[in-house]
Amino acid sequence: MNVWSPSDVSDIGSPSDMISWRQGWISAMLLALLTIIALVIFQIARAGSQSPSYVIKTTEQTHWVLPENMENIPRFDPVKRQWTVRHREIADLSKHMVDNWEGPDAFVRTYFVFTMDTQADSNGVREALADLTRRGICHAGIVDFPPRDLSPDHMAVMFQIVEVQDENGDSQRCRQRTPPPVR
Repeated sequence: MNVWSPSDVSDIGSPSDMISWRQGWISAMLLALLTIIALVIFQIARAGSQSPSYVIKTTEQTHWVLPENMENIPRFDPVKRQWTVRHREIADLSKHMVDNWEGPDAFVRTYFVFTMDTQADSNGVREALADLTRRGICHAGIVDFPPRDLSPDHMAVMFQIVEVQDENGDSQRCRQRTPPPVR
C-alpha cells in the first residue's frame, strides 16, 4: 500500500523554488521590455535631434537680374559639383562677387549671386552652400525663376550661410574670407 508522506513533496519542488522561478522569469521579461522601450526612445530622440542640412539667415536685401544678364550669373551643378558661367566651368568665384553700395544699412557689402536648375532639390542647394562655405563665401543669394505672368526680371534675396552639413553629415560653420572684388 502506498502512503503519501511529507518527504514526497521534495520531488515537485518547494513553494519558495516556484516563487523564485516565477520572479526570475518575470524579471527577465520586464528587463527585455524595458530594453525595447529604451531603444525606441533612443531612436526617437536621435531622429528628433538631427541637425538641419543647412542654416541660413535671410535678409530684406535683394538683388535684381535682368533676363538678358542671366547667362552671366554663375550656375551650380550639384551632380558634377561644379560652377559654370555660359556653360564653361569656373574655378575662381571671387571674380563673380557682387560689390554692393546700398549704404550703411546694407546687409553686407559683397555677396555672391548664383542660380541652379529649376529642378534642383534641397540636397542640391545644400551642395552649393557647402561649396561656398568651403570657399569662405558666406553671403549669397539664389536667383529665382519668376512665374510667366510676372515681370521677367529675376530676383535673389540675400542670406548669410551660418552652417552647412558636409558630405559626411558634419556641420561646418561658414567663415567669410573672400575679399571684395578688385575693380
